[in-house]
Amino acid sequence: MFCPHCGAGVREGAKFCPACGQAIAAANAAQPGRAQQPAAAQSNQPSYDATVIGQRGAAPAPGVQMPQATPSARQFSPSAGAAPSQPMAAPGVNGTPSGATPINVQPITADPLVKEMVSPRNIQAIFASAGFGLLAAIVFSIFPAIAFTQMTSASEESGMSLFNGLSSSYNPFGEFVGVDGPNFFHYLLLNVAFGISGSVAPQAAEAGSTSAEAAVSIPLGLTGIALIIGAAFGAYLLARKGAIRFKWAGIISSALSGVVAAAVFTLIAAIFRAPLGVGDELRGYFSAGTFRTFLMMFLLTFLGAGFGYMLAQYAPDSTNVFTAAWRWHHRTRGFVRSFIEVVNLQIALITIMGIVILLIATFKTNTGQLILFFPIMALMLGTWLFVISTFGAITLSIPSQLPINVSLFGKKLPIDAIMKPWIVWVLFLVILVLLFYVALRASARNLYDPAFKGWGHSWKMPVAVMVFWLIAGILFCTVTLSYSDDSSKGAVTIGPALWYFLVMGIWAYLVEAVANSFGPSVIMSMQGVWKLFAGGTVQPTPQEVVDYVAGCNGRWFKKYPSSGVPSASALAAAQAAKEQAAKVRAAAQAQAAAAQAQFAANGPQSAAVPPIPGAAPAAQPAYGQQPQYGAAPAAPAPAAPQYGAQPGYGAPAAPAAPASQQPQQYGQQGGPSLPLPPRQ
Repeated sequence: MFCPHCGAGVREGAKFCPACGQAIAAANAAQPGRAQQPAAAQSNQPSYDATVIGQRGAAPAPGVQMPQATPSARQFSPSAGAAPSQPMAAPGVNGTPSGATPINVQPITADPLVKEMVSPRNIQAIFASAGFGLLAAIVFSIFPAIAFTQMTSASEESGMSLFNGLSSSYNPFGEFVGVDGPNFFHYLLLNVAFGISGSVAPQAAEAGSTSAEAAVSIPLGLTGIALIIGAAFGAYLLARKGAIRFKWAGIISSALSGVVAAAVFTLIAAIFRAPLGVGDELRGYFSAGTFRTFLMMFLLTFLGAGFGYMLAQYAPDSTNVFTAAWRWHHRTRGFVRSFIEVVNLQIALITIMGIVILLIATFKTNTGQLILFFPIMALMLGTWLFVISTFGAITLSIPSQLPINVSLFGKKLPIDAIMKPWIVWVLFLVILVLLFYVALRASARNLYDPAFKGWGHSWKMPVAVMVFWLIAGILFCTVTLSYSDDSSKGAVTIGPALWYFLVMGIWAYLVEAVANSFGPSVIMSMQGVWKLFAGGTVQPTPQEVVDYVAGCNGRWFKKYPSSGVPSASALAAAQAAKEQAAKVRAAAQAQAAAAQAQFAANGPQSAAVPPIPGAAPAAQPAYGQQPQYGAAPAAPAPAAPQYGAQPGYGAPAAPAAPASQQPQQYGQQGGPSLPLPPRQ
């Protein structure tokens, strides 16, 4: 109950206002409708239901419903002068409301970004991303764990014998050779750490032990790739249904997913250390709970979850992350598309090479368990062979010694026992042919999309490839064995030479050179095999997806827009919602300032801001009335907008009729004059 004169909260049935002293009963009798304002304000508030309504399917497919915004994270406050969304609490002592919110303390859901972050759907997406990523990594680690268990149980020595080949000066694991104790669960945790390029360190059983401090890490394996894909799958699955914006809610949520996955696994690995002993004597432990393991788990989960959140905004017309990635890949333009195709080709070749090497080694050594190590060794062996085949070098660095480089023109290849050196030259020719095919696909893309054709754009993709290989070569492609004791300290590393990223830049520039020189002529002269290169062209983006991205205030890559132009209605609605949101924030700040002044003047009883007398509460739609993705856009209204109508904070309204699915002709002014073959 509120005072009709000053708006202060009063007890039910009170005859006089404790703030202004005016009579209340007479005023209420004269204005009976005013006493019903709190109830009316409460009845107009939306219901907050966490149930998901609507599913988003492929845009071109008929009969597939699109998701709608989650109102728990998308309701905005009414404009200034409207009644508060929450009713006044019961009064306390001396007429002061016991549940009043203190001044200068803002509810956590008052910030639009925070409301989106703490929405039930986004919380589920964070934990689902971490959970699916960990589950995928654990499943892939089962295979090498089985191999370790079989090999160590059938030998007098444990898996530590793998390090017997090192000299005593650089073998920090010498004290732990010939020990027993780890079981299948311990090997499972150790192989997860190895597969994500984390580190595993021996630990002494007693504090006074003289064992060396050491750690070993190997390059990223298929276990890490599975972790990335699993995290992307979980993030896309729920972020798409909740219409979570990629910037900044998706980026922050991805970081939180990485923290959750890294903290859970590192804690489990630190608790369940692998015991190492000889007979009944405990010699030490083997632990995967290291800082590098935490860092790599966080980084890979962050990358995977971020990719899932990104696809949920830029490819929302799919039902899973795999089809979304395929569609987004074929809708991108310019150097981004070329970079994706080159890197995908390299990763595929590396994986195939690594598995082939493991198969050859398995048959030559008659050791069937070797093939089970593919989750942690396939990418490592394939990467080293790929580096050598593309005129790179593998460098072995040992403290106090000159580095040893292994290449086609240097030392004898270490794979002579597995395959002949001429096979490496055959691989070089295969890589050359496949990159030429990628260049022809880029040429076909330039014919239909000449806006990004020309030598002025030819440097962008090679620079992106060089950055990729510089980071990957340092973080994910090197075996590192670090040690420290009373007499020596250092690290032994085996991996691609640091300058190899420059070699990859040259290979990438050759692709751009072919695409910008004679590639289009080759395409026009080979129209009989056009279907082999049609996949390199840019597929048109459905208009509703373009409008959705525009409503989320998302840009594909700033200067590199999507394959379509947002409709005028979508841009107008997004701009109107943005301006209205700014007005609402300004009104809320003014109302907070007025409440602060009233609090300073009247005391604690004015802490809860009552509604302004005579102002009708702003009606907000119920949960089931949220605009659906793909529905006709609502015209901007002067009333306070929904929170989901703000650009970037939910599913915006989009036109119902999608754009024509015919191939778009980009840049007709500068396009080719010859008749082009159809892309379909």
